[in-house]
Amino acid sequence: MNREASAAYQLYWCQVQQQLLVADAERGFLFFYHQSQDIEFEIQRDDRFLTELVETAMDFWSAVKSKKEPHKDPERDLYLPHGEAERQWQQLAATYRQRELTILDLNSQLNQLKDEQSRIEDTLVRLMGDYVAAEHSGLRISRFQSQGAIDYKAALHALQPDVQTSALEVYRKPSATRVRVTCRDDDGKHAEVPFDAQALKDLAGVDFWF
Repeated sequence: MNREASAAYQLYWCQVQQQLLVADAERGFLFFYHQSQDIEFEIQRDDRFLTELVETAMDFWSAVKSKKEPHKDPERDLYLPHGEAERQWQQLAATYRQRELTILDLNSQLNQLKDEQSRIEDTLVRLMGDYVAAEHSGLRISRFQSQGAIDYKAALHALQPDVQTSALEVYRKPSATRVRVTCRDDDGKHAEVPFDAQALKDLAGVDFWF
């Protein structure tokens, strides 16, 4: 248990300090319920922190009133292309959205074909009776058993019930960066960044050379 060094404590310590400022109190209490245990912390007022907090809050509110945006944070803010980058993004987005519709349609057809193939396979297997292999008219069918996977989470819990999840972090494989693309399926008016859906459809048919 990390107690005061935990991320949760450090986050809510700040909140308690704000409450002490508003209540003009000298101390407060922070409670956590963790792993069936009640954990209590007594927190003393930190005037140095509160002075910095008030100054930072006033600077923030001044920026809000003057509509002065802070510097963009790549980890938290949205990238919004401008100029030539925006023109290129729009064309690529239009093409991507159009092709995504085509992919969805093809996947639907593919799933239907797979279902039909599965029904044919079931019929052929019934025709085989007890045979484990068959071949005729250019089709060969083999039946076999595949070994089930081990539920390592359940096994660890049964064999080593006292092992904490945090102890397994040292065995975690390196993280990998992945990309998820989402096509907004509305008219574009309710998206976080509104767009003209019809204009993109029209743009998808335009030949564009980079």
